[in-house]
Amino acid sequence: MTYKGLTTKKFLQLHAKLVLKGAVVLCCAIFSACSTSVLEFEKKDLAITNLDGKTIPITVELARSRREMTKGFMGRTNIPDGTGMLFVFKRDQKIAFWMKDTPTPLSIAFISASGEICETRDMAPFSEASVESSQSVRYALEVPQGWFKKNNIGPGCTIKLP
Repeated sequence: MTYKGLTTKKFLQLHAKLVLKGAVVLCCAIFSACSTSVLEFEKKDLAITNLDGKTIPITVELARSRREMTKGFMGRTNIPDGTGMLFVFKRDQKIAFWMKDTPTPLSIAFISASGEICETRDMAPFSEASVESSQSVRYALEVPQGWFKKNNIGPGCTIKLP
C-alpha cells in the first residue's frame, strides 16, 4: 500500500514523528503554563519590638515586584503564625490592599520608611473592599488575622527592615 508515493512503513514512521513532535510541543506548553503560576518569594527573618519592648521574631516573604505584589497571599489557605508577607514599595505613598481570591483572614500593618508601624487593620477573606493606609508609608506587612493583637503589636512598634 502507498500513500502519495510513501510506503506504509515510511508513512507510519512519518506519522509517529509528527505525533512525537506534537507531544513535545504540548508538554512544553503545559510546563510553561505551570511555571508561570508558581511564584517563589524571597524569605527573610525579621524582628518587631512590641509595645512591651519585647522582640518578636517573624519570617516574611518579600513582595517587591509588581507581579509579587499582585499575587501576595492569593489562594493560600494556610499561613502559619510567626510568618507574613512584607510589601516593599520604592517610595512613600498612600497604599491600598484588597482580599480578592484570598481565602485566609489577614491583618495588615502599614509601616513608615523608618520601620515604625503607623496603623494595623483586619481584612476579611475574599473582600474586594479597599483597605487603605491613612498616611504615606513605605511598607505593608500582612500576617494571619489576630497575630498582631496576640503579640501586643500596634502603632508605635518598630520592625527591623531588610
